[in-house]
Amino acid sequence: MNQENNGIQRPLRKFVPTPIEVDVTKMCDKICDREMRTCFDPTLSVVVYDGTSPEKMRFEQKFKKFSPKIDTEEAENKWKHYRSKCPVNELDETFHTMTKQESCAIVGNSGILLGSKCGEEIDSHGFVLRTNLALLEGYTKDVGNKTNMMMINFSALCRIYLTLRKQSKAKDDMLRYFELLNGTILWYPKVIGGRQSSRLQQIATLFLEENMHFKFAYNLMSASLVTKQKWRTPRVASSGLITFTRAQTFCKNVTLYGFYPYQRDEFGVPVLYHYYEPNLIDFHTRTHNFDREHRLLRSLHDQHILKLVIGSCKK
Repeated sequence: MNQENNGIQRPLRKFVPTPIEVDVTKMCDKICDREMRTCFDPTLSVVVYDGTSPEKMRFEQKFKKFSPKIDTEEAENKWKHYRSKCPVNELDETFHTMTKQESCAIVGNSGILLGSKCGEEIDSHGFVLRTNLALLEGYTKDVGNKTNMMMINFSALCRIYLTLRKQSKAKDDMLRYFELLNGTILWYPKVIGGRQSSRLQQIATLFLEENMHFKFAYNLMSASLVTKQKWRTPRVASSGLITFTRAQTFCKNVTLYGFYPYQRDEFGVPVLYHYYEPNLIDFHTRTHNFDREHRLLRSLHDQHILKLVIGSCKK
């Protein structure tokens, strides 16, 4: 189409809108890897800092405040348009999503593992998750020694920081423990504020000073709250239930070991609260509802959603 101006015909210029970022009303339904091949529920997904310098680890849990970048050319109505999938690097260039795993073992800390001879079976899984600095040395026949991810709660986080910051025998013992885990993903799933973020950065720095290299993982939203909402647990979700709920996002098949909340096994034999703490036998807590969680896990086992191993792995 041409336009006449004083008898001169001139071609119309094509209007090209200038790309700008516009607000959207809904967060992405899925967070995907950089190639957009594998996507995760953002309320459950775990993201990992791998090789990132400590000062660049932000550990921000502000997912609801993030807005996907949309050109005005794409958005017919900027108040309604949103994307269902967003690449993880759009949130932070320095972290990535978890890699999908075919077979995962989650190792709880119950004394039911003692004498189970499950170590070899646990280590045969492609990916092994453990919780709260559980001891391995001296127990490998029953619990194995392979560790790909270690979930740590706030108590364990403080323990690591306070132990590593000053020279002592306790620090030497802890460094010896972490030598067995070098390269493992250390995952903090709880609510992260300024204090927790600072502690995680400081721990990453302390490990680098010892020439030890770990990946650090966290959740875009508090794992405790989301887990409680997902399973409708009346109390705070335990570390084990939180770990299983998150593992579902990147593990195709999940097997649980050492998840047993009772003081005696089915034969009436006493069971320790933690397999590595012989003097800890008090199972009473007002924080968690272990009985209800165990019934939930048994139900999921019956539905073939997970495999729950209780007792010996070898006859």
